[in-house]
Amino acid sequence: MSVPYPLFAFEKDNASMRLVEKPDELFYHLEEIDIENDEYLFWDANGAGVRVRVVNRKNAAVEQAQTGKRLRDAFQAYAQSRGLVVDVEGAPMEVWHRIQEEIEKLPKGKTFLEKFFGPRAPRKP
Repeated sequence: MSVPYPLFAFEKDNASMRLVEKPDELFYHLEEIDIENDEYLFWDANGAGVRVRVVNRKNAAVEQAQTGKRLRDAFQAYAQSRGLVVDVEGAPMEVWHRIQEEIEKLPKGKTFLEKFFGPRAPRKP
C-alpha cells in the first residue's frame, strides 16, 4: 500500500515541522543521518503514522507505522514552539495551512547583518 503524500515531519528535539510534498523531496530538508538516528516523527497526508527508513544514499522506504504521538499533538507542540495558539482540529493540510498563516503574521527577525551592524539607515529620496 502506497503512503499518500505530503508527509509531515516533526523534529523531536526542537518541535519544528516540515512538509515533504513528494517522495523525491524527502532529503531536500531532512538529512539522512537525522532520519537514521530517529530524530523525526512522520505522518502521511491523512494523519496516519509513517516510518521512514534510509535504504541507501538518498533513497528511503516509507511505510505505515505507529509513531507514538498523534499528528494533532505534534501540530500543537509546533505551534506552541513558535509562540502561537492555533486550532489544531481538522484535516491535516487545513491545520498545516492555518499554522503557516499564523507564522507569516509573526514579526520578522533581524537579518544577520542588521544584528551585527545595527539597523539600516533610511535612504534619502
